Amino acid sequence: MKKLTLTVLLGLMMMFTSGMAMAENYTYKVYDPVANKSYTAQMITLSASDTHYYIGLGTSNGIPCILDEKVNTNSQGLIGGKCYGAYDKVGQTYSWREYRKNTYRPEYRSIMQERQGKTRLTVID
Repeated sequence: MKKLTLTVLLGLMMMFTSGMAMAENYTYKVYDPVANKSYTAQMITLSASDTHYYIGLGTSNGIPCILDEKVNTNSQGLIGGKCYGAYDKVGQTYSWREYRKNTYRPEYRSIMQERQGKTRLTVID
């Protein structure tokens, strides 16, 4: 039953994030304060229009959130920050953090390079 639910949720997330890009495929930890749970997420792009997109995180339970441009580094050197719910979770704030050092910036740059020359040209900050 869990596999079926996960498959359906991932399918829905992919439908709603048709502009999805996962260049490096690192994973991040996303904390949902409402559910008091943490989830594993990957960096994705979320379509805003035909020419604009947001960079965000997509979790295994189907929560897409848009990354805030402000990041911080903790005492272990891991980058993290806030992200904001998209689609049916609009307005909800999540916290996120790298699982391993030096993954956020290379992946962010990789997605930007991947998007150059494609129809969705602009990242909205």
